[in-house]
Amino acid sequence: MPKAIVEFSIKMAIGIDSYALMQISEHYKETHGFTPDVKCQCIKNDIDQLGFQDWVESSLKDVPKTFGFYAFSGTAVFDEDSADYSATCVSIRPQYSM
Repeated sequence: MPKAIVEFSIKMAIGIDSYALMQISEHYKETHGFTPDVKCQCIKNDIDQLGFQDWVESSLKDVPKTFGFYAFSGTAVFDEDSADYSATCVSIRPQYSM
């Protein structure tokens, strides 16, 4: 079964009622069962399919509730049916508390 382990980092903003993707970088850490022939866009494609709001709510844990700018880094394991994410908030610049 094809499988990819992807390392990623994102920068996002948290606003009044939504999230905004500010920057994303990702690269293959490992692949099994296939040879990548293009730039890694596994996470970007996942976000495009779900929408960023739903992706954040389903893929990231411990998302701050404070308005501001945040950076997350982690890994994602993709196979034919699923994507399992593990990410940590590594940088916080809150604007003000709710």
